[in-house]
Amino acid sequence: MDGKERRRHPRYSLPMLIEAPALSSQPIEAVNVSAGGLMIVLTRKPELRAEYPFSLRIAGLDFGRHRAEVVWTKESESNPGVWAAGLFLKMAEEEREAYAARLRGLAARRPDPAPA
Repeated sequence: MDGKERRRHPRYSLPMLIEAPALSSQPIEAVNVSAGGLMIVLTRKPELRAEYPFSLRIAGLDFGRHRAEVVWTKESESNPGVWAAGLFLKMAEEEREAYAARLRGLAARRPDPAPA
């Protein structure tokens, strides 16, 4: 890698509640969120390229039900059995733009973008 930022959407660290029963019976920890997707932490490896339905609340606001595709996974080196996963949000571009605007608004109130 050349060190340049390749992400299309900025990442934000905001308080989130993710419910995805197909991935976990408990609420899921999210590391960061963007208009493109989420980075989550799970106690089992999700299936790569699988799509999962989930509901999302960010900073106490309902962001609705969505579908996401697992685009990468990585097991923790320091905590075997714990997996980080990148989820791509499956939504129409107009919906993604509205979602991005809501995230920007929330982040403006909490101006600490997630680390790269």
